[in-house]
Amino acid sequence: LAPSSEGGGGAAAPAALSSVRIPYDPEDGLNPFTCQGLQNYYAAGLLYDTLVALDSVGTPRNRLAQEVTFDGSLCIVKIRTDGRFTDGSPVTAQDVAYSALTAKETPRFAPELARVLEVSAPDNYTVVFLLAAPDRYFARSLTFPVVKAETAADPLPVGSGRFALGEGGDLL
Repeated sequence: LAPSSEGGGGAAAPAALSSVRIPYDPEDGLNPFTCQGLQNYYAAGLLYDTLVALDSVGTPRNRLAQEVTFDGSLCIVKIRTDGRFTDGSPVTAQDVAYSALTAKETPRFAPELARVLEVSAPDNYTVVFLLAAPDRYFARSLTFPVVKAETAADPLPVGSGRFALGEGGDLL
């Protein structure tokens, strides 16, 4: 920080950050379900939020999830009502179910979701995962990216993360 030009010798307030340039391989893309490289996968993590994130000791912390509960072989996730996609539309349980089923078919997420037999959305903010057997640790598997329904096959699905990709393709 540069010293303030005003009296008092205090530090000037830093300028607000409005964009960040990211390194990634454009040939690999930033689709979180299809990108191969770790660099692109981590960059895509800025564009797509998850139901939970794991803290430094592996404990799930809610992101898009408001509450995760278990009832036998059911994992019931209430999602936040204030979640939004970058296009401004709300994140719904239907989007989460679609994302979970898409993730289950990809090599990166299939092992974590292998125990999932069925995913349903009984209302706009509830997602129910039917598991092959009760698993109190399943919440740790809710780290797949949430995309807007029917966009997972797009080169850049509509994301729910804190950033959106700029027109040049390398600016958040």
